[in-house]
Amino acid sequence: MRSYIFAVAIMMFVLPIVATAQAGGLVPCSGPDCTTESVVGLVNNLIDWLISALGVIAVIVMVYAGFKLVMSAGNEDEWGKAKELFQNVIIGIILILAAWLIIDTVLKGLTGKGLDGWTKELAAPVPNVNNPSITGNSNVAGAGQYTDTEARQALAAAGITVWESSPGATSLANINQATINEAVSLKQACGCQVIVTGGTESGVHASGQYSHSSGYKIDLDDTSGLNNYITSNYTYVGPRSGDGALMYRSSDGKKIYAKEGDHWDVLVQ
Repeated sequence: MRSYIFAVAIMMFVLPIVATAQAGGLVPCSGPDCTTESVVGLVNNLIDWLISALGVIAVIVMVYAGFKLVMSAGNEDEWGKAKELFQNVIIGIILILAAWLIIDTVLKGLTGKGLDGWTKELAAPVPNVNNPSITGNSNVAGAGQYTDTEARQALAAAGITVWESSPGATSLANINQATINEAVSLKQACGCQVIVTGGTESGVHASGQYSHSSGYKIDLDDTSGLNNYITSNYTYVGPRSGDGALMYRSSDGKKIYAKEGDHWDVLVQ
């Protein structure tokens, strides 16, 4: 009974401290910003929180076991209890680390990102392309998407033009905010002319999960300045299966630039 009381006392003392120390809280989103990926982030935060709490508890229990060991004074019964405490703590730590490793490995196999990858991605602030110093979704039409008007305004503010074969031929409705952000960041980084030639319009692009219609892609005119910047600053990863378009990948692995004839097909995941 004394052992149980001691464990509960530790929990009551340690857990609030660990919970308070969690930067940003356990829940990685709020209200309409929450997505299915946020659930993974919440699970990851809970795991990190539990590991932190149990780590502190393990240290305290080890100290308590050491105290019992010293105070046993040759009492074999007390010596055995202290030894058992040591063994249980070590076994518990091994089980906790093994559980974390299994979950991390499964997530990497299913999504390509481990627990740490999900945490970093969800923790990254979303920039407002109209004003890079502001973060948030105040100008987003939906869950991380722009209306056509909002996307055009954001591009125009960065000095990016939108080319159309005829009025209304190029659509940016429901394009992902991250896709527009990449075009703006590219313009700022290269200081070259950036022209959008394709967006989310239907009937001219291939379909799929990561496609133009779902907001993950944008087409950019292959101006000489843009060509030089992409080929010099992105990593060449070979031809794309199917059409042989030469692909270049960003350092974070989330953007792929594929050279399709007279334009760059940009994928932003």
